[in-house]
Amino acid sequence: MVKKFIKCRRFEVLSLHEILQGFKVNECKWLVPPGNKKSCNNLERIKRTEVLHEFIWWIFECLVIPLLKLNFHITHNAKHKCRLFYYRREIWLKMVQQGLEPLKNSTFEEIPSEKVAEILNGKTLGYSKVVFIPKDDEGNLRPIVNMKCPMHKTSYPSKPHKDLKRPQSINSILNTVYQILNHEKEQNPSLLNGSVFSYNEVHERLKQFKQFLADKKDFNLYFAKVDVKCCFDSIDQDKLMEIIRANVLAKTQYVVNRYDAVHPKGGSVRKSHKHYVHYGEDFILFPKYADELAQKYKNAILIENVKETYKDLEDVLELLEEHIRQNIIKAEDKYYTQKVGIPQGSILSSLLCSIYYGVMEQSELQFVKDVNGVMLHLLDDFLYISTSETNVTKFITVMHRGHPEYRCIVNDKKSMVNFDLEISGEKIKKINNPGEFPWCGLLINTHTLNVKADYSRYVFSHISDTLTIKTTRNPGEFLKQKMIEFMTTKCHWIFYDTSFNTRGVTLLNIYQNFLMIAMKFHNYIKGMPRQGSQRNEKFEAEVVHNTIKSAYCVLCKTGNQSNCTFNILKEEIIWLGIYAFLQILKKKQNYHQGVITYLENNLEGFHLKNRKLLNTIVDWNSSSVFKRIKF
Repeated sequence: MVKKFIKCRRFEVLSLHEILQGFKVNECKWLVPPGNKKSCNNLERIKRTEVLHEFIWWIFECLVIPLLKLNFHITHNAKHKCRLFYYRREIWLKMVQQGLEPLKNSTFEEIPSEKVAEILNGKTLGYSKVVFIPKDDEGNLRPIVNMKCPMHKTSYPSKPHKDLKRPQSINSILNTVYQILNHEKEQNPSLLNGSVFSYNEVHERLKQFKQFLADKKDFNLYFAKVDVKCCFDSIDQDKLMEIIRANVLAKTQYVVNRYDAVHPKGGSVRKSHKHYVHYGEDFILFPKYADELAQKYKNAILIENVKETYKDLEDVLELLEEHIRQNIIKAEDKYYTQKVGIPQGSILSSLLCSIYYGVMEQSELQFVKDVNGVMLHLLDDFLYISTSETNVTKFITVMHRGHPEYRCIVNDKKSMVNFDLEISGEKIKKINNPGEFPWCGLLINTHTLNVKADYSRYVFSHISDTLTIKTTRNPGEFLKQKMIEFMTTKCHWIFYDTSFNTRGVTLLNIYQNFLMIAMKFHNYIKGMPRQGSQRNEKFEAEVVHNTIKSAYCVLCKTGNQSNCTFNILKEEIIWLGIYAFLQILKKKQNYHQGVITYLENNLEGFHLKNRKLLNTIVDWNSSSVFKRIKF
């Protein structure tokens, strides 16, 4: 049972009920009463069971967990997602020291111990702690400033009053500022230039560019991507504040309103807290705003929270100044100020980073505004596509030269193009597959701009490392919800819009999504508590059947947006789903014989008018990456 506890993944729970499965009270000699009397009345049996439960709880709570904490630093890994790693304390301390040393030299400045209390007492945001997350298997660490936990102060009341509220986190305090900045971003989208925040925005930009190219003939597309080195840690704080004052915050007062949205998600009903912002001189009634929201939230109930927060411009700027210029971090019992960059872990970091590089693009990369090209950058990942080889070459040259005013330097080793290019005597890496250009989890066709999902990142870890399995309280119901969640993870317009992708590419995206879901299904079932003869394969077959059937509804909701088209038949989706599950589960056929038999029976009775295209889609040569994924 200790081994099972140690093997648990991130966020997984091991219950007493699961630990004691197959465990007999009579096997514990110390629970048997004097005289070796094993039979007892019901009341005595219940009491013996309670004592056993308390003993098992004590073993874990007072022995196993403290021993693990004492000897190991337990953390997840950016590469392996939910899998936990146990580092011996002395080894972890050496790794942290090695990771902290370059930060002390470049990013952090130590605060003298005698000035710490004085500085913190005048701050609204307190200080946060830096957390190191392993980036790979080679010992490299990524520093993350933890701003989600309750805010830290140098001192608290020795006897806190019972009504004293738990301290807010720094991100909670900054949430109002985030809503205001986000509102200004929406009001002035040109501020961001090529910055994007989601695949849906990438889809919108690429679709517009593809429509522009529809009237052109005899052209080639040239691709280039660059990666900004340490994008959060290299931002110039003074320049960022200058940009915010001059380009972003335009009004003297803002009003932040809160409302709740109740909507279905993943087979259950979810409630989420939302905000909307308007200027101090405006007065917007919630029913009027709810009419606009109704276009965004389908099948949702919107509830006004009747809570308004007024923020003057100077208050917003003061809080931003403190957050950016006076960010205090504690590491190894010492306090530091961040003299360069912005904290990676702040609720504002992604938005501020996008605004910063959006303004840099406007200032330094005017030539990418040419109608014959499109610029995209998701945080530090820049992508430029153009019909002009000259413009793309200029983009790579300018980015490699750097922008000292913005402290922007690119990582030369991560730059990539789809044509032969040499800058200052050094060859820029050319993609291996000339037909598909990888960028931020996407594979973009270099001739047609059709887009597929890039599954190659799964090759370097095991599929089980991406899962969190719930084994307590209704695990079967949770499995149903998880299967729908697996489906919706890759449900973005950019994959399923048939007015953007061809039907063949759209069908391939659906098929590959099913292949990934099938792999996750196998690992999820293996992690369930009931194995062997206790398994219910009939239930598992029903779960697979319901997942495949519900996929059509999920994909229709994704594809049938105002600017999207989804011309795929329900029969085609179901056939692809059944075929994909069979292809994956047959690789583990001894484990899923009942489910395979059920799916084969369904496939035999399936009639399709046009099977030729689907047979091409399911060819393993089109999905060869899945052969290398471990599951």
